[in-house]
Amino acid sequence: MSKVTVTTKVTPSVTTKVTPSVTPKNKLFYTEMITSGVKEYGVTLLAGKWSKLRTFASAADANRCILDLAHIKETSALSALEQFMRYGIIGQWRVALSSVVEQGTKIMHSTKCPDGTLSLWYAILKGDHLECISEGRWHIQDKRYLSMVFGSNTYASLNAFIRAHYAAVRPGRKGGNGWLECRAQVERGWIKMSELRLTETLDGLVRLDRQGSAPDLE
Repeated sequence: MSKVTVTTKVTPSVTTKVTPSVTPKNKLFYTEMITSGVKEYGVTLLAGKWSKLRTFASAADANRCILDLAHIKETSALSALEQFMRYGIIGQWRVALSSVVEQGTKIMHSTKCPDGTLSLWYAILKGDHLECISEGRWHIQDKRYLSMVFGSNTYASLNAFIRAHYAAVRPGRKGGNGWLECRAQVERGWIKMSELRLTETLDGLVRLDRQGSAPDLE
């Protein structure tokens, strides 16, 4: 009787790592529309709470926009909005205060003083100028708030407003960006002017959620 040898080859198991798909924070869509018989080529950005449509002269221009701005899918919603709005635009972007907030809107700037108190300046919008109306001092340690009424001081811009505030209570502080540092009282909350500039002044821009937020004064 012949002896049969059977060899069994064992293949080691292979573990396949499955990487879950990541959903982009922001999305860009190509769209074609016909308006009054004219064909338009558009790109729609969905960024967080907001949606924005831009139209282009050709399908090639619209698709180039999507390729050039692919990186904004992973940025913050406001950063995506700003880059989408600025795409293809040369020069400085300027927005009048009166196109962002309504007349009479209260605007606030806050800064910590050398003595440890928190100084808050309040102004209202009149035309395209700010009229400073009062100052508040928050004593952080004993949680006391003192309010003082100003005389009429007007400022032509947010930057002029915050520079005057720093000169009065923090002379050593230079510069600053008024759009980033100031907040406006809209609806039920204090919202940064930089956010309002992006979300309230652009054609086709729709706020899907207008709920405000409380100011962060720290």
